Amino acid sequence: MRFATVVSRVFEPSIVLGVILVLAGVRSGLTIVQTLLWGLVFVAPPTILRWWAAGKRGLDWDIHDRKRRIVPLVILFVFILADMLLLRLFSVFTLADLFFLFLVWTLGFLVITTCVTKISGHTSCVALATGLIVSWFGWGWWPILLIVPLVAWSRVVRRDHTVPQVIMGALYSWVLLVVFDYWIITSFL
Repeated sequence: MRFATVVSRVFEPSIVLGVILVLAGVRSGLTIVQTLLWGLVFVAPPTILRWWAAGKRGLDWDIHDRKRRIVPLVILFVFILADMLLLRLFSVFTLADLFFLFLVWTLGFLVITTCVTKISGHTSCVALATGLIVSWFGWGWWPILLIVPLVAWSRVVRRDHTVPQVIMGALYSWVLLVVFDYWIITSFL
């Protein structure tokens, strides 16, 4: 149970998205000033808001009540939209496309978890991140996909989710990534 908790904390969605954003920034060729501004717009406010919410309202790392997830996801949606517009202004279209994917992912996750059913945000986020890494760096990076079942296992062992919920979380991200990659490829043909 301890190992499952460690895995769950290490692969927390905000940490995973932070790592993906750093990798994306390195790949994009942003200048130092642009990178700092981008980081201030996207990383700082959500981190401060999360810290404030956890400290002031007694929220734990995971928001188990689906109705309480709406506000943090809407806030994330707003910051993603602001960052996407900032990146368009900088003419960094590859990162802007990535933020469009994040925007669609967040909106879809919000709709699914609020209106349809509960799916694993941890598994969904890790599936999106590992899928992006394989998409960016090639199939030689396929072993990183093994993180997804590890995180899924940890969420089930901790009894945060059921097996179908972690499977649906991973499938949601991978299907979205396949559609997004197809859209990117066909838009440049």
